[in-house]
Amino acid sequence: MNNHLLLPFKKTAPLPSLPGALRTYISEHFKTIGPEAFKDDIHQFVRLRRDAVEGGIENHRENIGRLIKYHATLAYLLSKLPPDINQVFPYDPTFPPTYALHTPAPLPLPTLAHERFVVLYNLAACFSNLGALEPRTTPDSIKRATAAFQNSSGIFTHLFTLLPSLPKGSLEPFGSAAFDFKEGYIETMKSLTEAMAQECFWQQAVHDKYKNGTVARLAMKVSELYDQTLVASQKEFPSTASHLPPAWTALITIKKFHFSAAAQYRMSVEDLEKNRYGLEIARLEVAQGLAKKALDNAKRGIVSDLVIADIKTLSSTLTSSLARAKKDNDLIYLDLVPPAGELASVQGALMVKPVLPKEVEDSLGWLIREGGGLGWEGLVDYGVHVAISVYDDRKESFVRDEIVGKKEEVDEIAASTLQSLNLPGALQAVERPMGLPPSLLGMAEEVRRERGPERVRKMMDNIKSSRRQADVLLNEALDVLDQEAEEDEALRARYESASPSGLRWTRPASHEVNKHLTQQAETFRSTLNQAAASDGVVREKWEQWEDQIEVLGGNEDALSNSVPRLPTGPSLSSTPLTRLLHTLLESLSDLSNARTQIASTAKGLASRDDVRSLVISEANSIQRDAGAGEVRAEWFEGLFERELRKYESAREEMEGNGREVEVVLEEIRVQNEAFLASRRTSPTIKARENALQDLDLAYHRYREVVLNLTEGVKFYNDLLTLLTGYKNDCKEWVWSRRSDVS
Repeated sequence: MNNHLLLPFKKTAPLPSLPGALRTYISEHFKTIGPEAFKDDIHQFVRLRRDAVEGGIENHRENIGRLIKYHATLAYLLSKLPPDINQVFPYDPTFPPTYALHTPAPLPLPTLAHERFVVLYNLAACFSNLGALEPRTTPDSIKRATAAFQNSSGIFTHLFTLLPSLPKGSLEPFGSAAFDFKEGYIETMKSLTEAMAQECFWQQAVHDKYKNGTVARLAMKVSELYDQTLVASQKEFPSTASHLPPAWTALITIKKFHFSAAAQYRMSVEDLEKNRYGLEIARLEVAQGLAKKALDNAKRGIVSDLVIADIKTLSSTLTSSLARAKKDNDLIYLDLVPPAGELASVQGALMVKPVLPKEVEDSLGWLIREGGGLGWEGLVDYGVHVAISVYDDRKESFVRDEIVGKKEEVDEIAASTLQSLNLPGALQAVERPMGLPPSLLGMAEEVRRERGPERVRKMMDNIKSSRRQADVLLNEALDVLDQEAEEDEALRARYESASPSGLRWTRPASHEVNKHLTQQAETFRSTLNQAAASDGVVREKWEQWEDQIEVLGGNEDALSNSVPRLPTGPSLSSTPLTRLLHTLLESLSDLSNARTQIASTAKGLASRDDVRSLVISEANSIQRDAGAGEVRAEWFEGLFERELRKYESAREEMEGNGREVEVVLEEIRVQNEAFLASRRTSPTIKARENALQDLDLAYHRYREVVLNLTEGVKFYNDLLTLLTGYKNDCKEWVWSRRSDVS
């Protein structure tokens, strides 16, 4: 008695790369334990996959157990590992596209989360098909079918909760080929399996001779559930209905009308029993119209003979009952027959519900009790890794913002203040009327050793070339997308011109499904524009100081000749004011060294700060004492607060250092005013001061430019890697689009 639909399975192929992917991931991310420790677990996992999905799934009870065990193991492994382990899982779509000339290539699903989703889908399909294949000739068989359909509907309901766990955007490259991961498809399958469960309950009620009114309400709910299935199949774009075989939509539509007609017929029998002869005729006429709609759909020749026979049997019953009712009413009862619009609606009675199997609802508990144990001992829960990464982010942010950031802020204040006071250039000019200060000679030697000007020009050329290459890569990637869009438009036009009137190309247009790629392109373009603007700022800085840096990096004689000499005579170098200024500048230098040491100590502490053992211990304690399940980062807020306190002393030291710098700088300002007032105001002295200060500043600008360019080179190298990957992603997306119509 199989007049139910059989759900297709999502098929896959063997994965010879899976053991290596697991070993590699464990080796790279679990330093304290090697992959050899999990040799048996990996072998068991691969075997479970092979038995559950790789050999093809058949509609047998044994396959239910295999799928349940593989799912439970997958769910447990996902508590230990992230979804992405650098392994794809290829699966065929449930229904090939109606416009495809050949079977499309499998979709390379990118994560373990997708694998779990597909396994649950196949489990739901297996439950549903077992229900459909039940003979339903005995009460026990009908009960088994009802339970199987409810389990299937329960799993489809559960899949709704898992949709957000799939990495965002992970299915967009597949376009409409991934329709069976969309809410519309899952809701269609959920409503369909619930409708088939309700139909089984209705059949049991008919077998058990329930009252006609009760049977009518049960039948009406069957009709309503099939109608919900049709509504769900039309949601989203492209709709699920556009992917379903025509026979599916036809059968669901037929059953919607058939059971609505059956409900009206049963209510007419109740009306006859209660002497409501006019109502009986009205309902029989409504039922006859509904049965005609069902039969019209059935005559298209795409449903089974059994379905057509059921409708014809109902139609024959309605015809004979209506003829008898009209004859009796015309001759005997003379009861008024109300119009169809005045009939009270038949209220559907829902007697089934989605039931999630216990083995899926509590997969971990089932695995412990009946599934042979957990395995994978030594793998830390993935939630522990998340918690550790949260702590590491907070730690690094604290050190960067509260300690290193404060150091850089104080450094900048000290440097800008000394620059505004023309120090130490003013002191050096009068202390060494001839020659150059040792500090300046050291700076010049550093620039010469690095071949400063030549180095800067080469780095700027490198950046210019990389920026040009990045533009080319981005444009080439967009050309690939543009070419695919042109191909899509041509195929759309060819298909619609060659198809019967009104038949349209259902595959979504390229611009609708490649938004994730075009948005990435916009981000890359904006990044390149911002980078070009930053490059311009660095180039302007270089051009402004290029001449001075050339002098600084030239030979020593030329450097010495660029600085005016003072006439011989009494020097101000030995006055109390100059000695006091020197002392203050040395204090400032000592404070700078102290800041560097504080920041270095904090960064060293952060690099050694590993809370792994503390987090694991805390997680084990919470799970043991509270019976908690999956590890969550919020469990460790108290631990994080305690551990971050070790950096408080560094922050306090840095803040104290900053306050001392403010005091020293204020004293330098005061003493510098006195020094300026007591100094001879010769133009030659002023010129020498300015020259020395410019060379000192040129050195610092040189260091800034080199740092900026070094960061720029790294930025463009990283960007070129990303753009190369992006271009490859575009090519893969285009390939998947082309495979739809290959």
